Amino acid sequence: MKRLLCLLLALCMVLSLTACGGEQPESVQLFAMDTVMDLTAYGENAAAALTDASREINRLERLLSRTIDTSEISQINAGGAVTVSEETASLLAQAQTYTAATDGAFDITIAPLVSLWGITTDSPYVPTQQEIDALLPLVGAEHLHLSGDTATLDDGCAIDLGGIAKGSGMIHPNMGTMLCFLTTDCAISSEMIKSALLETVQASFNRISVDGDTSTNDTCCVLANGLAGNPVITEKGPDYDAFVEALRALCVELAKKMASDGEGATHLITCTVTGAGSEQSAETVAKSVIGSALTKAAIFGADANWGRVLCAMGYSGEDFNPDKVDVAFQSQAGSVQVCAKGRGLDFDEDLAKRVLTEHDVTIAITMGEGDSSCTCWGCDLTYEYVKINGDYRT
Repeated sequence: MKRLLCLLLALCMVLSLTACGGEQPESVQLFAMDTVMDLTAYGENAAAALTDASREINRLERLLSRTIDTSEISQINAGGAVTVSEETASLLAQAQTYTAATDGAFDITIAPLVSLWGITTDSPYVPTQQEIDALLPLVGAEHLHLSGDTATLDDGCAIDLGGIAKGSGMIHPNMGTMLCFLTTDCAISSEMIKSALLETVQASFNRISVDGDTSTNDTCCVLANGLAGNPVITEKGPDYDAFVEALRALCVELAKKMASDGEGATHLITCTVTGAGSEQSAETVAKSVIGSALTKAAIFGADANWGRVLCAMGYSGEDFNPDKVDVAFQSQAGSVQVCAKGRGLDFDEDLAKRVLTEHDVTIAITMGEGDSSCTCWGCDLTYEYVKINGDYRT
């Protein structure tokens, strides 16, 4: 699915590029996939490019739309075992991979709920919670069965391939490039919610890095409507602390997802620094490690290269005694300590490889300087990242 979405996005981007030579553009508008599309092309082959682009978009719609009765998706939704093209089979399999990777946040079997809301119809509808709950049992990747080129849905279920694909890049403290909009029903004064947001952003979005580059667009805002009915929070205290704790938990989770979704990324890297002289010192060291291109590349290659970690710590600008530093790599596959008191250890290379092959990898650093700690998040540096950004304009 991501491949097809990226193909369409890339196609539209190529067609809309502004030409340097000043040629008059060719344009066409079409309606497909429930979307009005305006395509513009430049150059001597502009008309042919628009024709090819329109033809490809319409082909994909005829193949994958659930509103066209003859499409392969509509045939699957009609019930029974359906033999599909290799393209559709691959797309469905990839969609299930995304469902698993997002713990069900992305799920193409959401079609019954899409229909309930009246999305893409002339009669949008806000259903009751009871109506939603009644259809939820029909949603879930377990209802779609794939075997080679055969696809089968459980009775009453349906699939909808609508989705949004957005990789993150140019992400680096402070915030990097991000647009984040948060909402709450809590009754809280503007002064207190501003204080809570500033405190939260510093401990979440300002502690992630994808590639060390920043852009011009940063926004993080929180909107409160007060409908919770609680006494308005106008000063710091237990209620304020509870709000900050909830806001921080949410923003940390979003920040981790942004880092994990870095362009071309295959690993979420968590760097936890303990035993620092101050929280600021721990944060500076952790940011340096997650921003290190060599460390990121080592994680991509499942290489337990602790020297790159100490190198990044060294150029962070923080004063510390390297003879006190311990380093370990951790994941669901286990934990392997690779450095103690600044010296390399003999360790199980096979275990290290298994640990670093997991999607979520932690670099655990103990500095031996004090009692402060900090955690920052990043991702690995992959061939795909280079490919995406090497072809960015073309």
